[in-house]
Amino acid sequence: MAGTMADMQPPLNKELVVAGAVLHDIGKVRELQYGPTGPASTPAGTLVGHILQGRDMVREAAGEIAIDADLLLRLEHIIVAHQRLPEWGSPKEPMTPEALLVHYADDVDAKYHIMYRALAEDSNPGPFTSNRNPWRQRVYRGPAGSGEPSE
Repeated sequence: MAGTMADMQPPLNKELVVAGAVLHDIGKVRELQYGPTGPASTPAGTLVGHILQGRDMVREAAGEIAIDADLLLRLEHIIVAHQRLPEWGSPKEPMTPEALLVHYADDVDAKYHIMYRALAEDSNPGPFTSNRNPWRQRVYRGPAGSGEPSE
């Protein structure tokens, strides 16, 4: 990003983007518990969710170290805004460039996993999957549907 939008004020805090990317889902540690049948929500996970628990975890950790109050606020904002929409569980929309970047990185990751599952779970023969997936559209596998790159 060298030179890109160099005049943006305040300048993009790349370290904050990285910290937000690492910590945006940290609350899932408290939201989920793993058992013999796989993951399940904890009571706090069901009642509070990972976004607010993640913010709480970051605040708890910040109480143990010296951190600039504005930097902490911006990190908390990334966590509470990373899902962007209330219907996706977000209490706030992204209001900083760093929060917007983390949101879209998280969204691309989620969409990529949908594509992965559509390819992995579909038994339709041929180069395309069926349209029975969350997107309700066919996905192209390749020339013979073999998964091998064409020559």
